Amino acid sequence: FGIYAGTTADELVELIPVVADEIKKVCNEYVSDIELKRAKTQLKASMLMALESSSSTAEVMARQSLIHNRIIPTDEIIQNVDVVTKDDIQKAAQMLFSSNPTYTLLGNLKTYPSYEDLKNNLRF
Repeated sequence: FGIYAGTTADELVELIPVVADEIKKVCNEYVSDIELKRAKTQLKASMLMALESSSSTAEVMARQSLIHNRIIPTDEIIQNVDVVTKDDIQKAAQMLFSSNPTYTLLGNLKTYPSYEDLKNNLRF
């Protein structure tokens, strides 16, 4: 799991609290019905579009074989996406963001906040 954001060094000081606030929202509040529906639709569309590429399909099948010891039919995956609830999203977010974050920065490191500042921003 990862969050990717691109910005200038000057705007990084503003970006981190904005991203942290969004993470805290998902951990502390339920996503809206509209957000949940949009996320499900985007995920299903992305998965179906990926099936159009033979290399992507091979990668998905290999990953499923390694993790689940079987190839999961597309309709089963879609059914699993459809049954995800707001509570599932919140619990997953809380689990993901309860451990210490890992982050990578590129550029002039003098302008970046410390790791401790980042951890403090992400506490929910």
